[in-house]
Amino acid sequence: MNSFLRIRNSIKGNLYAFIGAYQEQFLESRRTTSYLNFLVGGAPGVAVLAWVATRSETPLAFALLSVGACLMVMWTTAVFRIGWSASNEISAGVFHINLLSKTRVAVIMLGKSVSYVAYTALTGLGAFLVFLAIAHRLPSVANLPAFIVSVLVAMFAMVCASYIFAPAAVLVDARGGIFGAVMPFGVVFSGFLYRVSVMPVSFKVIARLLPTSYAMDGVIHSIEGNVSVWRIAGDWGMALAVSLVYVIASYFLFQVVEKRVRQTGILSTF
Repeated sequence: MNSFLRIRNSIKGNLYAFIGAYQEQFLESRRTTSYLNFLVGGAPGVAVLAWVATRSETPLAFALLSVGACLMVMWTTAVFRIGWSASNEISAGVFHINLLSKTRVAVIMLGKSVSYVAYTALTGLGAFLVFLAIAHRLPSVANLPAFIVSVLVAMFAMVCASYIFAPAAVLVDARGGIFGAVMPFGVVFSGFLYRVSVMPVSFKVIARLLPTSYAMDGVIHSIEGNVSVWRIAGDWGMALAVSLVYVIASYFLFQVVEKRVRQTGILSTF
């Protein structure tokens, strides 16, 4: 009985810490984030993709580009912010606040990572509106409920794929330009703008290491509507399974980060 209570209290404590970190980061993002950055940096690329989509005679291509453009903008924003989240806190000398809690740093940073993606969803919505303004029509989707779930799964997979860069950036002492390579890498191999199946074999192997590629399979199958719901559910399952691997790996990497910070006592820089 005592073991059950300890487990229950531990779960409740982690959940409260996760929600608190999420809310704190969401409020901080509202205070510091400017959507002018999207208008200057993201909107032109979305407009070009919308123009390309209008020239396509394939409904699948049009629909995929409409949602892929949104996810592309969200990925480039989220992976940058999530990737630098732990490094920025260490540089600012506030990372030690996380160490005062009984909750693992990985749980707190995961809450902040989910908050980043939730907030950048507004940027994704802005990208979709830009796309519609250029294309002048809505995409055609055969299975709308499955399509919505597939997009949500893709967003969750995006969180997990970005999350692992937070501890990794600290451990390898990453420099400023690293995410200039990570952002296009994720766009190319996630299948945001085209099927993974059309890639060369070597690229397919790399793509299948990313959970977002499986989620995009679900998006494509939902648009086409020529497969069963169980087949689409299989895409969701694969995306969630690979995402779980990323979360577990990130958890252990954060333990290494936490241990190194506690041992060195250096809170401002590595």
